[in-house]
Amino acid sequence: MSDVKGYQQEAAAYHLTEKEAHSFIENVLSLTDVSQNLLDDKLAFLDKLIYTMHQTIPFQSVYRCSIPSKDRHRPSFSLIKEHMFKKYGGTCKTTQTFFKCLLDALGYKTDFFPITVLGQEHVGIIVHDLTFQGSKHVVDVGCVYPTFTAIPFNFERESEIYRVSFLKYKFVRRADGIVEWLHQSRSDENDWFGYAEMEVTNLVTVSYFFETTERDFSDPSNQLNRILRISHYNGNCFLCVKHNIVKWSEDPQQKLLSKRVDTKEEIETMLHEEFPQFPIEIIKQCVSNTLLT
Repeated sequence: MSDVKGYQQEAAAYHLTEKEAHSFIENVLSLTDVSQNLLDDKLAFLDKLIYTMHQTIPFQSVYRCSIPSKDRHRPSFSLIKEHMFKKYGGTCKTTQTFFKCLLDALGYKTDFFPITVLGQEHVGIIVHDLTFQGSKHVVDVGCVYPTFTAIPFNFERESEIYRVSFLKYKFVRRADGIVEWLHQSRSDENDWFGYAEMEVTNLVTVSYFFETTERDFSDPSNQLNRILRISHYNGNCFLCVKHNIVKWSEDPQQKLLSKRVDTKEEIETMLHEEFPQFPIEIIKQCVSNTLLT
């Protein structure tokens, strides 16, 4: 069996039933009246799903770093689904693929497209015909610097400026069709830096990402295989652990603060308190396997 054929067969498994989608939304995201919300306003409900995903499902390398290096491989969709229902989350290659399947099961019309975030491949999702025939909205629930709503992509040259927590960002369409995702510098409000490049016209299937995802998981030098990383939002407030540095934002100014955690025991205790969905054994193994200094 060739890799291509194998990928095609595996891609067919990336599917949620309507019953599974409703179960996830009601029992994991704790949202009710799914069918009625979809009838009332599909855009408003999509925004609610995106926001609640960021509150509930963390971006994290904890699970994969808890596994011995030789046993790390691209996860099957059944494992991805299991982790989402346990509120483990994951990285973009798992969370975004699951979310697209969720949207498809709810009747949204979606496609994948490639994004490059700070030099690394990222999974993009575009939703078609949401507000009018031909409308396009980009959604992202698998990024440390998130969008809390669906972003309309029918602008000609430049989007409006969005403000989320400590972040301020916008999107600019280049002549070659690539859309640049720009973030405002926190030290100079007149300075914008390129966070990502989005190939929004290059629509692909999930198997497009399989080969690079396998490399990401199996490469010991990959940052997410050797550095503990986990983040989530509590309301508008951000919390992130990277290596042994903790960063968080606080109301009302949403200034980003940070501190260094000196011992593995402190990291383990904090993670267990902030992310109780993870068994302590997984947390301890992750901390033991990562390069804490």
